[in-house]
Amino acid sequence: MNSLPLVSVIIPCYNHEKYVEQSILSVINQTYTNIELIVIDDGSKDNSSKIIKNMQKKFEFTFISQKNQGVCKTLNQGVLLSKGKYIAIIASDDYWDTSKIQKQIEEIKKNQNSEFCFTQAIEFDEFSKKRMFPKRFKIGNVLNFVFIKDFIPAGSMMFSRKLFDRLKGFNENLKVEDWDFVIRSAANTEFCAVKEPLLYY
Repeated sequence: MNSLPLVSVIIPCYNHEKYVEQSILSVINQTYTNIELIVIDDGSKDNSSKIIKNMQKKFEFTFISQKNQGVCKTLNQGVLLSKGKYIAIIASDDYWDTSKIQKQIEEIKKNQNSEFCFTQAIEFDEFSKKRMFPKRFKIGNVLNFVFIKDFIPAGSMMFSRKLFDRLKGFNENLKVEDWDFVIRSAANTEFCAVKEPLLYY
């Protein structure tokens, strides 16, 4: 039996054939060893689905191909299929440092009042790294801060399944999922953070 808590990682993909392989590999290559990976192609019109299917044969993760539903419905579907105590999400054009999950689990263990952990991120494009954010950290009770400005890099979020269930998931009436979810999370739990850039955005 694995004594480490199971972390379910959800990757929603839409038309990211150039990036999705690197995104998936950044999860596969995590130093943390108890991960469930669920990849959902949300009606891509490029070769994303074919690339993911070929990777699934090699790495044996859960893969779902569906008609386009939008990111919020896709994320909710992925979480509802998952079995993890904790949930992490990453867009299919982003990738993680290999130590991300391990360091976040360690941080959550140190913060018993927190069901939500985030990290810094590095923004990049095809040519270079652009900036690191957030530069100023707010942890603990952050509701007043995130209500004014969302400083949480979406692809760095890790939260408990219990928190997700209490919030009834992502709001499917919205096109941009993360700020609303962050605000509602901040109203329900303290936030903790790993002060390192572990997401490449």
